Amino acid sequence: MHNHWLMVQYLRNMPLLDLLIDKSIINNYAQLALNVEERFLTPHIRASQNLDIEPSLGNEFYYDLLQNRDNDNYKALLNGGTYTFDGRTYMFQGLRASIACYAFARYAQSANVVSTPFGMQTKSAQEYATTASNKDVQAVCADARASGMKYLSECLLFLNRNESTYPLWRDTQTCTSNELPQSIRFGRPKKY
Repeated sequence: MHNHWLMVQYLRNMPLLDLLIDKSIINNYAQLALNVEERFLTPHIRASQNLDIEPSLGNEFYYDLLQNRDNDNYKALLNGGTYTFDGRTYMFQGLRASIACYAFARYAQSANVVSTPFGMQTKSAQEYATTASNKDVQAVCADARASGMKYLSECLLFLNRNESTYPLWRDTQTCTSNELPQSIRFGRPKKY
């Protein structure tokens, strides 16, 4: 828990120009309270991009995506949609969906813990509310991460099927995260 807090503090101080989503995108994929301030989500969005997404894309490809996000090819990757491969039409949600799910999981995991001058404190329940159990919070986080993984897997498959459109996407890119599905972890997903 302490390492997670340090990572959040480090990521909170980075420039905001690299964020690919905001609160409104997270709201499309998760139940987020209306009064959650963007500043509380920012470090989780950045952590999701840098720790969950970038390792699968590779640093060079990811940096190019950040710099050229308004390019039509990258807009397709970010926003998802439909595409044709081998005469069949496929649909995918896009990287923003994956980032949103991962960011929500990261936020939900730490939303009940607050940094105070007296150390880390747990928020107490309101008069008519009950604090969710750790088991319930972990279940919500696991579900959000699973959705993020599925959407990321769809994006990697899209990239493999359209690799001529994305010259920085190379066959040498692999992911080593044990949290990703086996097809991603041990190389790139097949084109089928």
